[in-house]
Amino acid sequence: MNEILQSILDQFATNRISKENLIVLQLVIGAMLILYYIVGKRLLTFFYKRGTITEVDSKKLRNIVRLLFFLLTLIIAVVVLGLNIGVPDESSTLNVVNTLFTVLIIQIARLADYLFSRIFTSFYKDIDQEEENTTKDRFQARPERKATQTLKYAIYNFAIILILKNFQIDYELFTFQAGGADYYFRISSIFTGILILLIARLIVWGLTQVFLRSYYTNRQVDIGSQYAINQIISYIVYIIAFVMALDNMGIQMTVLWGGIAALLVGVGLGLQQTFNDLFSGILLLFERTVEVGDVVEINGIVGTVKTIGLRTSLIEARDSVTHIIPNSKLVMDNIVNWNHYDSKVRFSISVGVAYGSDTALVKKLLLQAIVQPKVLKRPAPSVRFSNFGDSSLDFEVMFYSRDLRGINDVKSDVRFEIDRLFREHDIEIPFPQRDVWMRNQSTDQ
Repeated sequence: MNEILQSILDQFATNRISKENLIVLQLVIGAMLILYYIVGKRLLTFFYKRGTITEVDSKKLRNIVRLLFFLLTLIIAVVVLGLNIGVPDESSTLNVVNTLFTVLIIQIARLADYLFSRIFTSFYKDIDQEEENTTKDRFQARPERKATQTLKYAIYNFAIILILKNFQIDYELFTFQAGGADYYFRISSIFTGILILLIARLIVWGLTQVFLRSYYTNRQVDIGSQYAINQIISYIVYIIAFVMALDNMGIQMTVLWGGIAALLVGVGLGLQQTFNDLFSGILLLFERTVEVGDVVEINGIVGTVKTIGLRTSLIEARDSVTHIIPNSKLVMDNIVNWNHYDSKVRFSISVGVAYGSDTALVKKLLLQAIVQPKVLKRPAPSVRFSNFGDSSLDFEVMFYSRDLRGINDVKSDVRFEIDRLFREHDIEIPFPQRDVWMRNQSTDQ
């Protein structure tokens, strides 16, 4: 260690600083001060006016920019004055310039993260204000947060790649041969593959949440169709990104598929049901017989379709329990879709009254009881005299509602109101009655 320090001191002592170097350094410092004034006083002020920014955030941004210019000036000064002192080893890249450049990369990443995250959030809010009547995706809250978080990961991931290249520490982890060619797997291959997937995620966000947003609004595309289009775009982009990531790691897809062709045959035979679910998910997204937001009934379960995945779908039942249903069930089984073409559904409540009751009054009271907040006025409710029962006159009141998940509560409220009105007007709801005749048989003694 003492030898290394002594070598560094000797290297520093041999440096000669000329007047020309000092003049160039003064010009560089002056130019950097002018550039800092333009950026700090003009561009940043314009950025503050464009978006809502707190005093704490503005102070943080100024500190980042100030440190960024200081590091840049310091790097230029070290190069101009010839003070790039490093470890006296030909294979080592540890020196002053590389160290300062690494800190500069981190500061640039911080600045890019700050600016782009604010721009993303501001841009998304502007779209929301312009499209006040846009149908909101209630299953995806604040999607801009995912975009800013993904952007942050991408920026710092790229910064790590630059640092690895800067210090020349992008070592080979292992090598392998495929198809007669040698492939080298480096440390940067991992981060580059992750960066490609993060960029793909940003592309998906940009296509689905920005470019297609106005299309959905202008064409009044329902939420189920929006979800289907977004999912298809996601699958295409992620498949392309996955292939690019593998290619960046040195894995050729032709070699990969050739090596696992025999394995895929065995896997396909063992996972027939899984592949059935996968293709069923694709059919659902294209045919749209069942869409996100639909209220469906399957195997006695009534619930709202929350998501349609590639293999399974999530259905939230009335009791807020989420059921995981294979997509093949939604394609092959008999499914009752309550609101596939229309969001309103007709329901009915049956009630019986005693013989001799005023049927006109019963009809009037039933129509009065059906007036509830969640019962639609159009189409208008109706009452049907359905049958002369064994113990009662049977009526059926029919109405429309859009509250499909909470319809049992709506029916309960209607029944409470029917019972109250019938009691006020002495309308009797009979219970089953039977007349039993007993015949006496005389027995011979």
